[in-house]
Amino acid sequence: MKTAIDYLEQRKNEIKNELKNGNKNKNLLIELKEINNSIKWLNKINELQLKNVEKYEIIKLPYMETGLSNYRIMKDCETDNINDWIKLKKDNMPLLVCMDDILIISKP
Repeated sequence: MKTAIDYLEQRKNEIKNELKNGNKNKNLLIELKEINNSIKWLNKINELQLKNVEKYEIIKLPYMETGLSNYRIMKDCETDNINDWIKLKKDNMPLLVCMDDILIISKP
C-alpha cells in the first residue's frame, strides 16, 4: 500500500508544481481531487489493516421498504432470547446503521 500512496503523493506534487507554474488545465484540478480522495481511501484501508481485497465482501445495506428504520448490530449470545442479546456500542451509544451504509465483512 505504501508504494501506491507514495506514487500518488509524487503525482500530487507534480500537479501542484504544474499549477504553480501557470498551467491552467482544468483536468489537472480534477486529477488532483481524485488523487487526494484516493490517498485518503488508501490511508483508511491501511489504518484498518485490510490486506487483500479478495478476503473481504462489501455489502451495501438495502432499503427494506419498512419506512426509515435502522439496523441494529447485536451479539445474540447463541440464544433466541432477545433479552440476552448485547447491542454493539460505540462511544457508549448503540451503533445503528441504515440503508446505504456499507459493511465490510471478512470472508472465512
